[in-house]
Amino acid sequence: MQVYWRRPPYLGSNNHLLYPANVYAWSEFLKTLGARWNGPIEFVRLIQAMNAFFGAGAVALVYLLIRRLAGVNAPAMAGALIFGISHAVLMHAANSAEPVVGLFVSLAAAAIAIEGIARNKIGWLMLSGFLLALALANYESMFLIAPSLLLMASLLPGPDCKPEELPFSQLDFPSNLDEAAIRLKRVFAMAAGFFIGVIAIYGTAFHCAGIHSPRAMILRFLSMGGGRKVYGGLSISKAVNFPVGFIGNLFGILPRNYGGLRQMLRENRFARLTLIMALGVVSAAAAATIYSGLIQKARKFMPRLTVRILLGAGAAFVFFPNIYWDPTYDKLWLQPLAVIAVFAAVSADKLEGWRYKAAGAMAALIIIGEGAINLPKAWAAHTRPAACLEDARAVANLVRPTDKVVADFDPVSTLWLALYDDRPSRSLVFPAASPSVSLPTLRDWTDQCAVSGCRILFINVLNQSRSVWNGFLGNRVCSTARSMTIA
Repeated sequence: MQVYWRRPPYLGSNNHLLYPANVYAWSEFLKTLGARWNGPIEFVRLIQAMNAFFGAGAVALVYLLIRRLAGVNAPAMAGALIFGISHAVLMHAANSAEPVVGLFVSLAAAAIAIEGIARNKIGWLMLSGFLLALALANYESMFLIAPSLLLMASLLPGPDCKPEELPFSQLDFPSNLDEAAIRLKRVFAMAAGFFIGVIAIYGTAFHCAGIHSPRAMILRFLSMGGGRKVYGGLSISKAVNFPVGFIGNLFGILPRNYGGLRQMLRENRFARLTLIMALGVVSAAAAATIYSGLIQKARKFMPRLTVRILLGAGAAFVFFPNIYWDPTYDKLWLQPLAVIAVFAAVSADKLEGWRYKAAGAMAALIIIGEGAINLPKAWAAHTRPAACLEDARAVANLVRPTDKVVADFDPVSTLWLALYDDRPSRSLVFPAASPSVSLPTLRDWTDQCAVSGCRILFINVLNQSRSVWNGFLGNRVCSTARSMTIA
């Protein structure tokens, strides 16, 4: 939204570097078509249209990927529908958040890579690698589809294999130097396209931002955003909440302030917990049905099963952000949901007899559940006025031009930052800033305000219920306080 206040494009943080450029390019494109906006709210609606456009494109690409790999229409329709009306996709295709363009680009890279492998088109594979670099620059986690594509390029046989046979081809070593050369060319073509893309995209972006030293560019490229020190890490609670995040982003049944299973039990939300468990059983049954058929075939086609296992291992990289950062965070589930839809639909198509019918019935139940839960919520969000909009306007009237503002990720902060913060240098989103940034910033602001008389205002920072506080930060703060006391 800062593009609305600062007309020239600028760079975002590394985890969504090109998002401001996307918004700028989209707004300029619409301007050439005669679109005009009166005020920030209308501008936000135009950016929501951008996400809707690329979200629809992502659903279409999921359909095309399944159709290309399965060769039939029914699994492709079911997989695309399950993905398209999932809670995470519906929500982000209707808002102005960052990841949707990156999702579209990553799926386009996958589609082009599959065609390049099937047709042995080196130029297409280079284009796929370039798009992977573009996906990385749009939203970092969208690059994690790359290992699966590189495995396909290196493991699968030569150009005589049809696209729909790729995931089920027999794993074999190159029988001659020509076959080995074909596979090496595919891998090197994708890698070359990626490195060309990284140098062109990041080099141009950093140069325009005033970073001219190659060493400084490399250090900026390697820096990791996303609140790594605040949210990053592995824990048992994240592993436990991983399936909860999957179900919650498929069906949209988690409460807005969900802070873990213990918090949900503590607040007596047994109905929602029961529903989550029931839907989890349905999804687990669907997966069991599919893979029972695969295991049944394993005795005859062990090498082919190995190919699927290897491709599945490559695709598993897309789940790393969910496990490392936040297993319930909706943005991080967009690409995993697409991968699950493609992998499950292609696998289900190879089932026979009652197993195929059972998989179809399970897919129908999931679609019905999504439609019954997600579509009414999406319609309500479309027809009702934005929550907390009046509160955001009140904050805008309260904040003076010289004031400094510390904000949170709550609805009031988000709306104020998006619609009314015309001076981004005077605002700090506290949860997204590392201590090495936030503490010096607050000290500088304190010194400035002591001289100029400006104020430092906090919008809903750490304004949480006791149950949410205990589930999210309470134990960490207490343990940190104890360690500081002992020290």
